[in-house]
Amino acid sequence: MQFYLTDVFTDRRYAGNPLAVFVEESGLTDGLRQAIAREIGFSETTFVDPTPAPDGSWNVRIFTPDKEIPFAGHPTLGTADVIYRHLGSAGDRVVLALGVGAIPVARQHGRWVMDQKAPSFGPVLADRGGAAGLLGLDVRDLDPSLPVRYVSTGLPCLVLPLQSLAALDRCRVDHRAYERWLADVGPGNVAAWTRGSTDPGCDLSARVFVDDTGFYEDPATGSAAGNLAGYLVEHVVFGDGPLSVVESQGGQMGRPSRLYLEAHREAGSIRIRVGGAVVPVASGQWPI
Repeated sequence: MQFYLTDVFTDRRYAGNPLAVFVEESGLTDGLRQAIAREIGFSETTFVDPTPAPDGSWNVRIFTPDKEIPFAGHPTLGTADVIYRHLGSAGDRVVLALGVGAIPVARQHGRWVMDQKAPSFGPVLADRGGAAGLLGLDVRDLDPSLPVRYVSTGLPCLVLPLQSLAALDRCRVDHRAYERWLADVGPGNVAAWTRGSTDPGCDLSARVFVDDTGFYEDPATGSAAGNLAGYLVEHVVFGDGPLSVVESQGGQMGRPSRLYLEAHREAGSIRIRVGGAVVPVASGQWPI
């Protein structure tokens, strides 16, 4: 079975978020897909049907080392790039059929840009101290002018607004607190962010911690970036006009990433686009 490795949300190899994309062959079962994703060990691995559907979309399934998920950002962009380069997609637009539905991805100015689903917002959480404690922080590390709340464009995350880059650097997952939180409050990644960046080309910085086994940190998270874009528009963080910002992520892990966020209100909802560059790394054959 042919597979490709790519780095997503970066313009150079060995940065951004790594992705493995497998071009499916007959005989592949869900158990084998999960075993392969666990063996690869990346935050996500995708499996793409080599033949497009009659409507031109490409059926893609996304697996973490633990489970199948309906949507994730960097697998969407990275898989679109593999389809474009290797599976004969015509033009600079690819539509992926994911668990959340059809996600169009377009190639623009050397980057891939995806349209994400409109965000849904959870209630503003009163337990700000408990939310901060998930990452070993104090309630005083939170931005007092902004709420803590869940947002989802297909994969939910808890958006945690911080006061400073120093607070962002101090984030460390408290595994026991996270386990209790998931049991008491509900599932979701934790996306901590703050204004500013050590990358002069970026407007804000984020770190994302994932609620799979081990509660690992993700170096570049398109789904969380889309959730954050919706949050920034909903709470008028960068003014009441259309949002266009660049987010840095992954620097603390040695995998610097840039994510391009756009969002605006349209017909009573929020339209979100997230983009980034994709770099091919390697390819090979995987016996099944």
